[in-house]
Amino acid sequence: MDMKEIREKIDAIDDSIVKAFEERMTLCGDIAEYKKKNGVPIYHPEREKQIIDRITKDLDNGMAECTRELYEKLFEISRSYQEKRIK
Repeated sequence: MDMKEIREKIDAIDDSIVKAFEERMTLCGDIAEYKKKNGVPIYHPEREKQIIDRITKDLDNGMAECTRELYEKLFEISRSYQEKRIK
C-alpha cells in the first residue's frame, strides 16, 4: 500500500472518529442534564476506571497505554463539556 492509500484510509477512519465523538458528546450532554437534576457529581473516577479497564483489557501494553492516554483526555473534555452544560 502506498502513502496515498494509507492516508485515504486514515482520513476515512478520522471521519468515523469525529462522528462517534459527536455522538458521544451529545450523550455526555444528556448525562449532564441528568446529573444536574439529580445532584450527581460530574467527576466519577470509578466509572472512568471501569471504562479504561474494559477497553484496554485485550490490548498489548503499548496500545493499552496509548488508549489509556486518549481516554483520559476524552474524559477531561467530557467533564468540561458537562460543566458548561450544567452552568
